[in-house]
Amino acid sequence: DDFPELYTCFERINLIPVVLDGRYYLYDIKNGKTVTKGYDRIFRYFWSYLDYFVAEENGKMGILSGQIGTESTPIELDEVYSMQDPDGAIPVLKDGKIGFLWGNIYTKPIFDDASINSETYTRVLLNGQWGWIDSDGKFTRKKAEASFGSWYDFSK
Repeated sequence: DDFPELYTCFERINLIPVVLDGRYYLYDIKNGKTVTKGYDRIFRYFWSYLDYFVAEENGKMGILSGQIGTESTPIELDEVYSMQDPDGAIPVLKDGKIGFLWGNIYTKPIFDDASINSETYTRVLLNGQWGWIDSDGKFTRKKAEASFGSWYDFSK
């Protein structure tokens, strides 16, 4: 019924949001078919080489992969923050807690506070203790284990 977002021919996209019977889907241009279930809304965040879509359903948000359309995070989040650069973490919020999606690593929203400073690792506050996120997306108090970083600033 509609193409809610238009892209130039220079963008490297395989999926685009479309509206069919009032529901939003991701449509695979190459294969000519929808690849997701219907959502209340889908919109695209993009920057440099990292693209992803935010899906909304019943007032909640989640992240869809920009490559294949699968849910990278559950559709249960209160907020998904815009990505700023290709190396950065995507901060998410649920029930006042902060989580992140960084590549294939999804840290559930369990952190009380977070601070991402340019060219450093993501610092997080969990149960009154500051620490970092390791390569498995888990909390660590050892900075040597930190591997979750960004090139932009975020504080929540």
